[in-house]
Amino acid sequence: MFHGTKSHHSPLITNQPHNLEKNNKEKKRKDRIKHADPLFHRDQNQ
Repeated sequence: MFHGTKSHHSPLITNQPHNLEKNNKEKKRKDRIKHADPLFHRDQNQ
């Protein structure tokens, strides 16, 4: 299940590395939001 922009990476790539990469990006994005928004950080801890 590639989204159009992802398909150029490699059609042979398995789901697992792709999902790990996607999860890492999502985690980094959330970390940036947490650093930018203390309220977000507090809500996550409740």
